[in-house]
Amino acid sequence: FLLGPQAGEIPDLGLRLNLTSVPQSTGFLDDRSGRRAAWYSLAALLRTAAGSILQVQPNEIASGIHGAGSGSRGARTFAFLSDTLDNGAGYCTHLAEPDVFKELMVTADRMLAGFAAGAHGSDCRGSCYECLRDYTNIAYHRLLDWRLAGDLLAILQGRDATGGQV
Repeated sequence: FLLGPQAGEIPDLGLRLNLTSVPQSTGFLDDRSGRRAAWYSLAALLRTAAGSILQVQPNEIASGIHGAGSGSRGARTFAFLSDTLDNGAGYCTHLAEPDVFKELMVTADRMLAGFAAGAHGSDCRGSCYECLRDYTNIAYHRLLDWRLAGDLLAILQGRDATGGQV
């Protein structure tokens, strides 16, 4: 299961969604860490939402990003989900079905609203074990941020951060 943009860049909005490094006029290296964090955060959010819909444990679905190594400015990056069970359980094929995909997006949006509410919204600075972190994504804990996941998801859904159309 892959989720990503139609294009790696949206110049009209000043957005670069891919992880391609672009030479800077200042001579400094292009810092891609924010975009990388947003993609890994989105993948973790989708995995959490998928687990909720499918009623499975987080370790039954793997998540990550794909397409990060491309050097072209037109390259696209995707958040992916895949089954971890031998021979696959068909979870990700099921998630790609139109009605289930809509439910996945609604569930992810509902989770983001829950993360923003109450004490969690003010206390959680990026991610915690109540939102995106679990033992299987420990290597990415420093990158995960539910707010970044929400912003990237809104862009991919054609919305801005306030819910308006882009």
